[in-house]
Amino acid sequence: MLEGFLYKPKESPLHKLDPRSKAVILVFYTVASLIYLDPIVLVLLLLSVVLLSIVGRCVREWSKSVKATLTFALVIFILNVLASPGLGYTYALAMSLRFLSLAAAFSLYFLTTPPEALALSLEAAGLP
Repeated sequence: MLEGFLYKPKESPLHKLDPRSKAVILVFYTVASLIYLDPIVLVLLLLSVVLLSIVGRCVREWSKSVKATLTFALVIFILNVLASPGLGYTYALAMSLRFLSLAAAFSLYFLTTPPEALALSLEAAGLP
């Protein structure tokens, strides 16, 4: 699973994008995933990450990490169904999709951002 979060050098528009720009996109995905509870919106977020992985030419590596998180998403679904019977299956599905979209977005970010560039951009922003 962790292999899906390691940088893979490639020639793609996403790899060439500044790490700060990708971080802004990642913050957007994080906030959107946490704000929306509608499974349709969460599926659309997940599909947009799929499109970005195609642009980034790292579908194979990205899909490995997403497949590894499917087990956790299933556990989240089952636990939400059992622990929150009044909220229903839609809520459990939304929580699972939320987790998948967050994991997918973070995986894509780390697959396309070299650690050195990330460190330099954080340093330039004044962060330790």
